[in-house]
Amino acid sequence: HGTHHQWGTREKHTLAEHLDSACQFVLTVSKMAGVPDDKRAVILAATAVHDLNKLDESGGKVKDLARNKGFLQDQLEKAGVSSFILGDDELELVRRLIERHSGHNASDGALFLPEDPQIKRWVAILIAADLFDLGLPADKLTKKLQKELTVALNRPSNLYQIRVSEDRGYMTALLLAACEEVLIEYKLTPLAISPDGELFEGEGFPEIDLVPKIAARW
Repeated sequence: HGTHHQWGTREKHTLAEHLDSACQFVLTVSKMAGVPDDKRAVILAATAVHDLNKLDESGGKVKDLARNKGFLQDQLEKAGVSSFILGDDELELVRRLIERHSGHNASDGALFLPEDPQIKRWVAILIAADLFDLGLPADKLTKKLQKELTVALNRPSNLYQIRVSEDRGYMTALLLAACEEVLIEYKLTPLAISPDGELFEGEGFPEIDLVPKIAARW
């Protein structure tokens, strides 16, 4: 994966880096969403191999590759997440998550099998994780992420970017830490740290002036 480059807007981004970022995002959001640990493990495993078409040298289609049980198990093993898949039920859930993340609906015999009603939320977590690292324009990415996170969290979701105008090393790090501590107190959750700031998620932003609180904490 280290030499396989993610195509799209981030041409120099390796597939390994993309998958690692997506997995970190899934761990954070699935915890926020209250997903049971056994299902979190399956979602994480699906995320680690969700780009099946980029893992197949012959360039097969995601839907076909996901239904190739041997290929799917082999990729889970190579990714080091096969231990999360305890049986056929978990493997089937991985298949469904990958297919639906790629835009395929339940269209075969599996449509008539029992299905966890939470699967739409879990698929939304995987889609959001994939989107997050594709380097889309900020405004477009924010709208898409908020849409998927609203489904995943089963509540309104908004994203807020805290940016610093100038990097002053240690002092900047302390300022961001102070911002994070205060925003967490107001029910905002840090999603990601970037070189120029930090991304938070919440239902809404506090309507009071937080500057004094952040300054005091800083």
